[in-house]
Amino acid sequence: MQTRTIGVFALDTATTPFAVELLLSIEQTAQQAGWNVFILNLLSNPPTDQNVDLMLSHRPDG
Repeated sequence: MQTRTIGVFALDTATTPFAVELLLSIEQTAQQAGWNVFILNLLSNPPTDQNVDLMLSHRPDG
């Protein structure tokens, strides 16, 4: 069963204007197509098991 959810790991990217615009564009484009977006911003750290588990708990399709 599809959740129509896209998961995005943002590795220290939401700190620049360009990156914020990029993430907003991803979210807006997905919403226009009927998808949800789950963005997890990680500040200078690779994803931990806890971060991955949190993302997977939303059962993203992509």
